[in-house]
Amino acid sequence: MKKILTYLSLSILLTNASMAQSWFDGQCDLENEVSNESLASSKENNTLNILLNQEGDLLINTLKSNGLSEIKFKELVYNFIMNPAKDKTKASSPKQAIVSIGTYNKENSYVIMLNYIREVYLYEWDKQAQEKYNSSYQDLSCKNRKKIRDKIPYQVIELDKGKTKPKMIMGVPSFKGDVIDN
Repeated sequence: MKKILTYLSLSILLTNASMAQSWFDGQCDLENEVSNESLASSKENNTLNILLNQEGDLLINTLKSNGLSEIKFKELVYNFIMNPAKDKTKASSPKQAIVSIGTYNKENSYVIMLNYIREVYLYEWDKQAQEKYNSSYQDLSCKNRKKIRDKIPYQVIELDKGKTKPKMIMGVPSFKGDVIDN
């Protein structure tokens, strides 16, 4: 029953939050810019790597995870960041959780998944705002939003963000008869 209520409240919140965001609403800066160095130096359990490969497969920490529903994907991200079960294979704390997301030419799916990740953060920030200020995150001042983000920082690194990948030009492969050995 608790899971059903969580799903329901998450869906309602995310629907409302998505209408108001342009990541997030442009009023306050999200200070935490995650660098490649931070990603490389973090412990393995504190990093969630999400990749859409060339075949369109979803890889989460190198494991194929096709067929995840929106809710299952969001639960996976939430459980990684917040780690309510204190699983040693997930983030030690929200402050140490880093989510990296990348793609190989699957931009539409990438944008959808990035929005799902952002919605997970918004969900938890709103929950914290309700507990601490009895208000929604959206209605808080930048100062109070920062207090919440200090506890649960937005640490998402978008791999290859803004870079255009070079196009591969394939030539005719060589055949054994095409090469003359001396």
